[in-house]
Amino acid sequence: MRRIAAVAALAILALPAPLAAQKAFEGQITMSMPIGGQAHSAQMFVKGNRVRTDMNMNGMSMYTILDNDAKQMLMVMPEQKMVMRQSLDMEELSAGAPEPKVSRTGETAEVAGRKCDIVLVDDGTGNAAELCGARGMGTFAGSASQKGIPAWAEELQDFFTLRIRDPKSGNVLMEVTEITPGPVDDAKFVVPADYQSMDMPVHR
Repeated sequence: MRRIAAVAALAILALPAPLAAQKAFEGQITMSMPIGGQAHSAQMFVKGNRVRTDMNMNGMSMYTILDNDAKQMLMVMPEQKMVMRQSLDMEELSAGAPEPKVSRTGETAEVAGRKCDIVLVDDGTGNAAELCGARGMGTFAGSASQKGIPAWAEELQDFFTLRIRDPKSGNVLMEVTEITPGPVDDAKFVVPADYQSMDMPVHR
């Protein structure tokens, strides 16, 4: 299950930005993620090529910030006043890894009141994740200016992920339950200056 989640994360992180004619989504998204047999809710704030996700893990509040222009992910733990940084440089992340494959199934579903297209993303070693993505919301999440975006990710232009499932078991790994368009304050993506910072190693 952990490997399937990693495949889904890779697919999301590698996505290019929306075409110039498209308008990227800005607003708040509520999603549900089953962890340890229990459903956990998370709040996501999306603006341009930045995504912040607030969650509570085992009673500890934390949030992540994906900044695709800066090519980094921040894991912020307010109670510890700590931030951990992870590179999102796709050349570095995919070095030596098999080429993933995206397959369109031709099937659709409805998630959070929006129609989405179902695709399968295989990591090149037989592990796959099923993604259901909506059109017309931009692309979640990436940057066209980012160098090293793999060719397979071009298959997911204008694809905003609303649901991730394990294609073998059908278990839902993440599902959006509510979408609220609206302005998002830039302050959501700023980490307090007095937080201790450390770099996380790249895991392949």
